Amino acid sequence: MQERLKIIQENKIYVVAPSSGIPKQILEKLPTTNKNLYIPENSFKENYVYLSNSDDSRFEILKNALEQNDYSIIWCLRGGYGAARIVERLYSVKRPIKEKIFIGYSDITAIHLFLSQEWGWKTIHGPMLSEIYDSSKDSKNFMYLNKIINGVTITIELVPINKFAKNVSTVKGSISGGHMDLLNMSIKTRWEIKPKEIIFLEVNNRKGYQIDFYLTHFLQAGIFNEAKALVIGDLTPKIDGYVDYAVNNFANNINIPVYKTNCFGHGKNNYPLMYNANYQIMKDVDNSYMMKMIT
Repeated sequence: MQERLKIIQENKIYVVAPSSGIPKQILEKLPTTNKNLYIPENSFKENYVYLSNSDDSRFEILKNALEQNDYSIIWCLRGGYGAARIVERLYSVKRPIKEKIFIGYSDITAIHLFLSQEWGWKTIHGPMLSEIYDSSKDSKNFMYLNKIINGVTITIELVPINKFAKNVSTVKGSISGGHMDLLNMSIKTRWEIKPKEIIFLEVNNRKGYQIDFYLTHFLQAGIFNEAKALVIGDLTPKIDGYVDYAVNNFANNINIPVYKTNCFGHGKNNYPLMYNANYQIMKDVDNSYMMKMIT
């Protein structure tokens, strides 16, 4: 547990909840007495059901977090639903002089796309603050998050799943991606995902045909036009037995390397990935594959 709390002990963190709220019992576990952790008092209103608060309140808290200079890290409490409802409002905000470390995943993909594409920030797709006491989550999620915050690169193991991935020894490029629901929702909006050399994808609770739907839509929408590689993360829990079939079938019908990994997503492991950073996918001497940030 000490390793999980190290981020809070060593950094000043502004907590935001731009999507759903969390159960009171989880909120009460957070070390809110720690002077490094700031959770605005008006973060939650129970009567908004699947949102933590009104769109106006959630946006104002996020805006304040982005504009203030006292906290170096903005850490999302959880995902759920709601970030896409306020992301358009960020276009009215002037880019702050000081770049913050912004952390979250899942529904937070919407905000990652804005911050990385419009402001050029290197945001982090990584575990939520509310998961810090969740024993079902790997402690390495937080250990590696602390490393990447401090400029230490980590390695993610990959498995090649098509002939192009097996036949290439190195792929280099900038990275973007996230949760398939939000990437799908972004298409034809101002915050639409822009093609990158490496695209990473993850989603949970989907059937095989739904995975095929997303991948086919992304292909036809041109999301993979500049891709040198596609990395598909953890897709568990899988609703039916056709999820792997859908991924493999797609991989065998696209002319770019496709890799699979269980190192990020909604499962036990959710190691951090940094938007806008350059990554290298390498084939090692023992024929294993890995992805590592190089800048």
